[in-house]
Amino acid sequence: RAQSDPFAPPTRCQLVVPASIAQFPSNLWKDNPIRATALSDYLHRALYAHAKELGADNTVAGGGGWSGPKGGDIQILQPCQHVLEQSAVRVDTTQGTI
Repeated sequence: RAQSDPFAPPTRCQLVVPASIAQFPSNLWKDNPIRATALSDYLHRALYAHAKELGADNTVAGGGGWSGPKGGDIQILQPCQHVLEQSAVRVDTTQGTI
């Protein structure tokens, strides 16, 4: 459920993708927290890049577009140069869910 009030705090959402849908090789995440962190970091960077490329993170002058009166912009933490475990994207090392 998204906030309809433009002055309300942003709505958080969670998207869960099963391993059978994501189809990443199990050697990238299974029983290996370091590789799972690397995969989640890669996915985080890809999501951030696509949001920027599509302009989904921009505020549009005049009150329309993604950041209109009803909101709609996608905000995700900008990745840094380090590969870190983040809460923005997580890969489960036992089931492979993202």
